Amino acid sequence: PAPDIDLNVTDPNGELVEVARSTESGLVKDRDCPGKNNECRGQNMENVYLEDGDPVRGVYRLRVRLEKLGGENPPIKVTLGARVGPKTYQVELALQRPEEEQEIVLEL
Repeated sequence: PAPDIDLNVTDPNGELVEVARSTESGLVKDRDCPGKNNECRGQNMENVYLEDGDPVRGVYRLRVRLEKLGGENPPIKVTLGARVGPKTYQVELALQRPEEEQEIVLEL
């Protein structure tokens, strides 16, 4: 099985973005992989996006957490990509052990 890596985003209001529920700022998380019933089809890709309008100004916290190794040997390499307006960000992360978390802070 593939490693279980979670993307957790907190908006400037301090609200955690969750699957299938829009935050007050309009952010939504599309899925939580690896998922049940193979809904992620072996891919560990999670997306958080703005449903409509302009993003709220302030600090966004993006946390990448390794939940389970899933039979893989560390380090588990993760690519975190973000697009905010015209700006694109990409960060390569390496997670060593279950429950390890790395945080990226973006400010608008």
